[in-house]
Amino acid sequence: MKVAVLIFISLVQNTKSLTTITAEQEKCTINKMGYRNCLFENVLVMNFNPNEQEIDILLQDYQGNSVGSMKFLMNRIKAKCVKAEKYYSRSYDIQIISGWRCPYTGSCTEMKCSSLKMNETIEELETDKNNYPKITRCWKPKADGQTDVFM
Repeated sequence: MKVAVLIFISLVQNTKSLTTITAEQEKCTINKMGYRNCLFENVLVMNFNPNEQEIDILLQDYQGNSVGSMKFLMNRIKAKCVKAEKYYSRSYDIQIISGWRCPYTGSCTEMKCSSLKMNETIEELETDKNNYPKITRCWKPKADGQTDVFM
């Protein structure tokens, strides 16, 4: 059984339909006296204007029969910010470690340096430089014949 939630907003003595929302889940029981008791599991988000706004919420079953209603009159609305933590971060210090290698030797041959993956290391570098996350590449030789290996 699906239940439709109809929301009406009354502004200056006229009623306008704001939205229709279909409930995802509901549980209804009828007691010995013939009264229907329904539990609606649904998230409803409404936007209110500041003052003197009347809101009627009508609950209907899948056949359009009324199963309940609620009426709200907004006299005053107070906005309150609620602090929420979305994620955690930590302080860090970015440092650059670079090394110089002879051109066209070691890690700067056959595109070896630029094709390294994050978990691979370069044997010719000191062990402490291989322990950090890295982006590596070889640059063309400078005038002095050196090649930069940037990590």
